[in-house]
Amino acid sequence: MSWMRLLLKPPILTTSLILLGVLFISQHRASMGDQKLDGLKTEPDGKYAIIASLDFEPESFHMTRLQATGRLMRVDDMNVYLRDVTTDNLKALANKPWISSISPWEEEQGDASE
Repeated sequence: MSWMRLLLKPPILTTSLILLGVLFISQHRASMGDQKLDGLKTEPDGKYAIIASLDFEPESFHMTRLQATGRLMRVDDMNVYLRDVTTDNLKALANKPWISSISPWEEEQGDASE
């Protein structure tokens, strides 16, 4: 049986199309995540203070995911202020489809609530 005939069998064709779709989606999400991190500069200690913006008010699901990323400092409407976010957690957060943008949080003395 030739390869073309084998590839045209419905189960193999369907599986191949699903795999291609998953690959496309994962690559698209990774490139979108990289775009969200364009404005951030590398911190010497490897920890970031960021503002994660969403297109909606965060719910408990989002808050638990954000708390696992770093120290949650405050929430203002659709902006979540995080501190001590590691580079790996930052990249993982940027790949979340519900995060619309990530920007540096320039903390002022009044913002540092410990």
